[in-house]
Amino acid sequence: MNKQLTGRQILLWSIAAVSAPLAIYAGGSSWEWTLVAGLICTAAVLATLKYGDGNYGIILRAGQLIVIAMAAGTFAKDISPCWGQRELAMPLAMIALAALCAMGGAERAGRVSCVIVWIIAIIYIVVLSAGVKNMDIGRLKPDGEGQLMLLPSFLVPAVILMMPIGQGKRLCWLGISALSGTVISIWCAATLTRQGVQSVEIPFYEYSKSLNLLGVAERFEALASVALTLGMFCLLSLLLSAAENLVRNGSIIAGIGAAYVASSISIGAAEMSVITTVFWLIVPLINGVKNNRKNMKKVLDKNEPK
Repeated sequence: MNKQLTGRQILLWSIAAVSAPLAIYAGGSSWEWTLVAGLICTAAVLATLKYGDGNYGIILRAGQLIVIAMAAGTFAKDISPCWGQRELAMPLAMIALAALCAMGGAERAGRVSCVIVWIIAIIYIVVLSAGVKNMDIGRLKPDGEGQLMLLPSFLVPAVILMMPIGQGKRLCWLGISALSGTVISIWCAATLTRQGVQSVEIPFYEYSKSLNLLGVAERFEALASVALTLGMFCLLSLLLSAAENLVRNGSIIAGIGAAYVASSISIGAAEMSVITTVFWLIVPLINGVKNNRKNMKKVLDKNEPK
């Protein structure tokens, strides 16, 4: 049986999980678009975690499983450029490793991610700090351009509602993800030209290739790949832990991992944004309101004088 996740585990796991997609999509978005989208999505996620209900019937569980499969496949596919020629093998391997971790329960996967998040933080600090001298503040002109995949990226922590959670007093700190995404947008915009940002698949990864330390060229893209891979592992373990809790049968994880190939081919950013907004925000909120009314009615019926 899964133990309840603590507020600290939820916070650190969520930050680790969103680090990879933010590094992928925030680098190609303007900083003001990233900041606004991050703050709005984070507020919506906090409201969902507070007022929503992740206890679904069979039909909604099936729907959530399909959405999780599509999200896992899409995210894993979009990070593949930093793995060179292993576009298919590495995403499948990551899903398999994350599934193995998720089958041990959300609490164990959460503990692992709480350690990984500090490794990711150190790598990002090193990589971003090395590029400070290459920044040109004049390039930070607002242009309003943003990638729609940022929206489902910021909404990922909402899937925690499908797992056993305790009191999350520290969840307000999820806003860190919005700020971290903005920092990545600023760094990439200030060090790469707009044409350069638009011509590469992962601007943050491209940014890491242009860095040097003390005048000596370094292979910072290797560090960037490590951070992206660790973050993707945390993201996939979060999604698959939610799926495992939905079906309460670890064997189904293999089926969700296998669904990667089909789910990552034709899902666009706009469709993914709409689907995740509906299933990760609107559905649990409606479910929460519905169940609260039922509980209130039971209390009133119980207290009604006979």
